[in-house]
Amino acid sequence: MRLGRWYLLAVGIAAAACASTIGPVVPSIQVVVVLDSLDDTLRIIPVDSPSIVHKVVMSYPTAVFGKHALALNGSIAAISHGGAVRTASVVSGSGTCDTIVASSGAITSLTFHNGYVYAAVPQSNSNSAPRFAYPSCDPGGALIRGGPRAFVSDARGVLFAVTGSNAGIPTSWLSTTGGQTSDGSPLLPQDSIALSSPGHAQGAVLAADGFVYVINAGNGVVANARLSQVDPVQRVEQSVYNGFGTAPQYIATDGERVFVASEKEGLMVYNTRTKQVERDYNSAIPLLGSPRGIAADDLGRVYALVAGSCGIVPGQKGAIRIFGADLAGKPGVTVGTCPVAIGITDIPSTLYNFKD
Repeated sequence: MRLGRWYLLAVGIAAAACASTIGPVVPSIQVVVVLDSLDDTLRIIPVDSPSIVHKVVMSYPTAVFGKHALALNGSIAAISHGGAVRTASVVSGSGTCDTIVASSGAITSLTFHNGYVYAAVPQSNSNSAPRFAYPSCDPGGALIRGGPRAFVSDARGVLFAVTGSNAGIPTSWLSTTGGQTSDGSPLLPQDSIALSSPGHAQGAVLAADGFVYVINAGNGVVANARLSQVDPVQRVEQSVYNGFGTAPQYIATDGERVFVASEKEGLMVYNTRTKQVERDYNSAIPLLGSPRGIAADDLGRVYALVAGSCGIVPGQKGAIRIFGADLAGKPGVTVGTCPVAIGITDIPSTLYNFKD
């Protein structure tokens, strides 16, 4: 989860005030990161210079396929391939951990949280979320209900898991994990927070208003997806918003707005300040391809990753569709032939020497 730009500005001002006592502050560069499953790379694109695309080779064993989950923690990426996870530098590709964490199914989502990397394995029948410590790479586990599909942290640093539709049951819920909050307080698994139908929750984000927003995709037959607004402190679903189309899988936020993407309709928008669905499935922005993820930067620009052919059609590559803060389209960026995940992170400017 990314912090709001006003929060980051306040932190920056405070840091500058203390610079004389803590030394010079190293500025950072915000970059878009794209994971490609076929050519074994990360592509790093500075948000202020999207024409610059730096390709980082990840050096996975050639026999390993199916990489598609990506989490970012500063200049470190966690990447899944099957039931294993590797952590590596987004700048050099050099790895640290390479750990098998799941034997019961593929990993659909990863997150860094309080010194651990957590993996979501929806096919798991156990009440466990595999994890390992970072950077020590020591394996562990966290009690959790069901096989989670994704994760989200609230403003207190409490980690929630998004779970739904196991064994074909169209229900979804949020559950806290065992572990610690960001201040080190112990956290025990609690009763889950039930989400309204149509179920099949896919992902969640924390917005600047303090609420967690979960996209419930439905079964994909009709355009009945809904957005749940959850109070993570009171542990209740506060409101539900209709109009999010047919089986959307991807969700992101710039703090004030929540963005949702579906293959059939495209990009949809909910505004947390006005409490209005600004673009429902009837007024969605077409993405001109099958989405594989969305992200938003600190200035409200939106990046939609669109699939390539994954080698089926020679030369057909994926792309990033870029929209300004006003959602007007901007020149896009061509990426690899099988892009599968996208994220945004900040790296120290001292590591920024991309020229290609």
